[in-house]
This record gives sequence, structure tokens and C-alpha cells, in this order.
Amino acid sequence: MRATRFVAVRVCVLFFVFLLFTLGFGIPLEFGYFSVPTVLHAEENQPEAPGSVSGVVRNAEGEPVAGILVTLYYAFLPDNVWYPFAQVTTDELGRYRFGLLGAGTYRLGFFDPEQRYAQHYYPAASDLYDATPLAINGEERTGFDAVLASGGAITGTVRLHNGQVAYKDISLYQKVKPILNPDGNFTEWLFVGVNSLPPQQEEFQFQGLATDEYRICANTYAEDRYVYECYDDVAELNQGTSISVTAGSVVSNVMMVLLDGANLGTIGGRVTTAAGEPLPGIDVYVTTQSLLPAARSALAAPQNFGQSPLTAPQPVNALAQPFGDATAAVTPPSVPAFPYSYRSSTDENGRYTIDTLLPGTYQLFFHDSSGRYRYEFYDDVTFRTNSNVVTVHHREVLTDVNAALALGAQITGSVTLMGQPASNAQLTLHKWENSQWWPVAFTSVNAFTGAYRFGGLPAGRYRVEASAFVAYPPFSTYYFYGLYGGETWDSATDIRLTTEATASQIDVTLGNGPLFDGAVSGRVTANGKPLANVQVSLQLPFICCYPGTLTFPQTYAVTDAAGRYRIEGLTSALYLVRFDDRNGRYASLFYPGQPLPGYEQMVVISDTGTTTGIDIDLPIGGRIQGHLYERDGSGVENVPVMALLQTTESPFFVFREVLSAADGSYQLQGLSPGTYRVCAGSRQAIIYGYGRIECHGDSRTSPWYNLGQPISVTAGITIDEVGILWGPEREQYLPLIAR
Repeated sequence: MRATRFVAVRVCVLFFVFLLFTLGFGIPLEFGYFSVPTVLHAEENQPEAPGSVSGVVRNAEGEPVAGILVTLYYAFLPDNVWYPFAQVTTDELGRYRFGLLGAGTYRLGFFDPEQRYAQHYYPAASDLYDATPLAINGEERTGFDAVLASGGAITGTVRLHNGQVAYKDISLYQKVKPILNPDGNFTEWLFVGVNSLPPQQEEFQFQGLATDEYRICANTYAEDRYVYECYDDVAELNQGTSISVTAGSVVSNVMMVLLDGANLGTIGGRVTTAAGEPLPGIDVYVTTQSLLPAARSALAAPQNFGQSPLTAPQPVNALAQPFGDATAAVTPPSVPAFPYSYRSSTDENGRYTIDTLLPGTYQLFFHDSSGRYRYEFYDDVTFRTNSNVVTVHHREVLTDVNAALALGAQITGSVTLMGQPASNAQLTLHKWENSQWWPVAFTSVNAFTGAYRFGGLPAGRYRVEASAFVAYPPFSTYYFYGLYGGETWDSATDIRLTTEATASQIDVTLGNGPLFDGAVSGRVTANGKPLANVQVSLQLPFICCYPGTLTFPQTYAVTDAAGRYRIEGLTSALYLVRFDDRNGRYASLFYPGQPLPGYEQMVVISDTGTTTGIDIDLPIGGRIQGHLYERDGSGVENVPVMALLQTTESPFFVFREVLSAADGSYQLQGLSPGTYRVCAGSRQAIIYGYGRIECHGDSRTSPWYNLGQPISVTAGITIDEVGILWGPEREQYLPLIAR
């Protein structure tokens, strides 16, 4: 079918969504400061769609590892905090792939849900801060492999002294290099994950830990107040006792809380085939009647099917595959469109038990995740409104809520977008019941082939709806929608299934045409001679440089020996183009040749062609170097040091930013001639006027009004020994004198 035109959605709530995503998977956020990466280069290729990145995950013995959660991070700006952006799972050969990626700069993390292996960040880092950024510019990037080491573990218990019971959150922190917070204080402890314990559980464990030092804190509500305590018997994380973990070893007997269960009811039973044979592994969903999903006719229908979703909410995290893993040989299992309060699975004898039910009336749904046996509601019906409800009282135990499942039918097919498998596609299956269309199942696709499968279906009339998107970090997402047989609901084709039948080749094509074939190219010279190893960065004007700071680039490439570069996989947009000599000899400039950004300098990129001739000739730059030191003369490590170019608007622009070395030394290279201030500390002091900052030659006044001594930079000159005292707080108070 013909492509449905895309719509760009500015996702204003992404920050909140990413925080939820992070807490849900126990994946840490990391603070990172802009530094020019040392890998990746421009490649001359002709992509037909947005880019991708793939690789293989192995253990130390070289064996592929399946089921590893591979997380793609993107830096949200201007704070340069790396947030989880997308997630897939390795297949049985250890492979993973992120497809349909817009041009951007990313980082990769690897996590084992079974916690056998330690967390790992590409290429060989134990925390995200040390990972190497990857620039994806519309090409197929392969070979981003990982080797996982065996993980360590910490186990223990936490108890309230008087025997009370309560929910507890047990948080784990990992020691990292000191990171400067916006308030001017250092932190050495990075949040790793949390164990949220139900009341009846007393033991906790953290597994899959890299070799490092850790600390543990617990919080709960007890004795009519909130309690926060860190191991061992202290009130603050910074005062805690560190726990040393070695990969492959277990540290046990760290204290935790004793909890009780509640006064609840139980539902149990047995699931068999129609012939009475036990069925293991059948999912049993239990919900209250108030949680039943609505029919499609009861949902808000859009005016244009190509611009907004029709039915169930889509997954909130970009490129996520929440319903299955990305394998090359199988399709992900489907998930029933049945909101549930409780869930269990049958054992080898076909028996199940759900023993945590509050008193009330419930509906039961039986689902075979393998797709072989037909789904049904209790008792032997396939439509939810016709099912029998089960009432549970206090302490009541029901053991005969049984089901006998018949073989089911299935629907198979694939989803494509712009000529390639739609690796992030999500599908909804609708069934005609009681004169309405009802959502009955959701699924995703195989990331390598775009194939999908809905199995375990009763006979009836169905429609398949699909959606996919191209994510363009940090704010834009281009959505595509469609159905089998038509672009809109009214033009869709019905699929009629008989008992145990298979409807194959139910394919959905979401898009055709060159929507992401844009590119920009040019040549960099110095005195007319080709200049290699120059980073060419694309900056989004509306977030690049306001108010007075340079953010992490949207994406970038590096010039080759002939001084040429090309960045591909772009959609229609306006960009600022910045040129940075990685060797530090030549001055950094924005196209067409200014040290400062301006809206009149924007370059127009189309989605179907190459913007050529974005050339520049770089002049020789200047350099400032020195040390950041304490009052005793010792160096201060890992603090941002900024070269602030004096302007008439900001009044300063953060032209260059580096981190101080172990001895406190720093070097600010590639400076365009002009008047600078050199300061160390939080860029929030420049942007918002708060946070700790120290400047070369400053006086003890508010940093917003004084940023130290001006330094004149000229071409080809190095200004040495520019020291910065990381001294006491600026405000000084006189003692009170009583008469």
C-alpha cells in the first residue's frame, strides 16, 4: 500500500518517560561533559533509509550470550546527561540490532536480566561515563561487540528492630570517578539499581555486578515516620561502609528487613488439553471487572489515520521491543490485550495458584504464550463480556477454577518501512465481537526480518493494525501507521479464520519513498591545503547554544586525508555546522567562518538530496593551559574547565570545555582569537547563575557578575600557567560579638 505521510512529534514528556524507563530497568543515568570523541569517521555510502548499529555479545569463553538487554543511550542537552533511549535483546547467537536510527550520537550498555554477567558499556567500560560515543549517520554500523565478565553479587537481609513489617526499597550505589554536581559538590557514588521488597520478603540480592566498591541504603515508612539508613548504621550515603565486590564472587550477610504477608485469598486450578492432558506454561491472568479494555468504537478515533494511533497505547520508550527479543529465527510472542492485576503460570502438572488476592470479584483469562492453544476466558468462552466471574472472600482458597484449551488458529506476516524491515514495529490484533471491533492481542516484530505472528486464536473475523517510527533524537519522532490491506480503518481488509487455520503473508507496508536520504558534504582546508581529522558537527539551532553554551552535537563526522566529509541519513532540518580540529592547532569555527553561532549561519538540509559545498578554511588557533588546584597546591581532578569567549549578547559563550587531569592540569586548544575568561566548575553558573564556579583571577563576588581576569588570545600563541584556585566559598561571614 502507499506510504502514509509521516508527522514529526515533539515529545515534550520524554524526560519524564526516560526517568521511568531508567527506574524500571535499574539502569543508571550518567553525567557526561562534552569532549571530542576519538573514534568513527565519515564513510561514503548511499543508505536507503535511516542508520543502524549491530553487534554480537559473548562471554569470556567466546560463547554467544542470548537474552542480554542492550541499551542505547542519548545525551539530553544542555546538561549532557545520558538517558536510555532504546532497548533490544540479543538472540540465540548473541546478536542484537537497532534499526531505523536517525542521525545522532549514542552510547551502548549491556545488561544481563539473569544477572550472570557484569554490566558492560561499549567498548570496555564498567560505567556509562567512560563509554565511547558512537555517531550514526544513516549507515549500517556493524561489529559493535561486547565480551561480558561473570558478575559478582551482594546478598543480605534488613529487619526493623521492633518486628514491624513494611515495604522497603534497597538501593545500590557504585563508586565512580568524582563527578561535580550542579550545586558544586562532588559525588563518588552512582545509583545502580533498587530491590523493592514486598512485605513478606526478608532477603535481597544484587547480582551481575562488576568488580568495584558498592554501598547499600534502605528506606521505608515505620513508626509513623520515613526512615532512611545506609549500611552500616549511618544516615547518609557518604558516611556508609563500602562493600568490595569481585567479579564472580558473592558478598553475603549484609543486613535487611523482616516482612509479613497479608490476609489474602487464593484462586487455583488446573489447565489441560481438550483430551485432559496437563498443559504446563500456560499464563493465567486475573483482573477485576473494572479493568476491562474498551472496544475500538469506544476509543477516540482520529481524523487522519496516518497521524495518530487508533487503539491501545504504544510503548513509551523509543525503539523498544517490550513483547519479545530480537532474534533472527523466531518471532516475538504476542501479549493479550487483557489488563491484569495478577498473573501466574501452570506447572508441569498444569496446576496454578494465585494466593495474593484481595477480597473481590475477578475475571480469569488463560493464554498460551507459544501460540499453539486457543486463548479463552473462564469458563470456556472466547469473549470477555460472556465470561464467568469468580468471587474471593477473606482467607478463602478456591482450587477448582479449571480450563480445557483447544488448538488455536494463527496469523503470520511481516511489517516493512521504507523498503526495510520495520524493526520497531508494534502490532494490534482486533476481533469482531458483538457488532464491534475489540483489541485482543499485541505483538512486536523480529528486528532482523520484520516478521510477526499472532497465535492461539479462536475462529472469527480479524484485522491487523501496525505502527512504526523513525526516532530522531533528542525530540523528534516520525510515526507511520497502517493496516493490512489499506491505509485507513475503512479500507482495511478483514481476515477470516476457521478453527486451527493459518492465515499467512498478512503483510503490512508502512512507507515508501526517500524520507531520510538527506546528506551534507564539504571540504575543510587550512591555507588552501586539505585538513584531515577535523570533526564536523551538526548542531540543532534551537538547543545548540542558548544561553551561551555549546551542547553535545546532534551527530558528526571526521574529515579524511583529502579534507572531505559527508554526513548521511538526514531528514529535512536546519543545522548549525561547527568545525573542530581534533589536533587542536586550528581554530574552531561555525560555518561559514564565525567563532560564534547565529541563525543567519544555518544550513538547510533536505530529505531527498545532498547539500554540497559546505566548505571552510580554518585559521591557526590559540591555546590556554594551566592547572586547577586546591589551597595546599594539590591538583583537582575531573572538573570541567571552560574557555568563555566574550561576546556582546551572552555576555560569554562557552567556546571550549575539557576535564581537568589527575594532576589538575588542563589544556584549551583551537581557540579563535578573542578575549576569554577561564573558569572551572558548573556550567549552570554560566547558564542560570547558580552553582559553584571558580575563575582565573576572580575576586570574591558573585560569579554572575564576575568571571575573572580577561585573557587575550591570538593566533598561534600558547598562554601558559593560567592557574585556577578551587578555593573556599565566596561568601564570608563576620563573627557575632556580644556586648
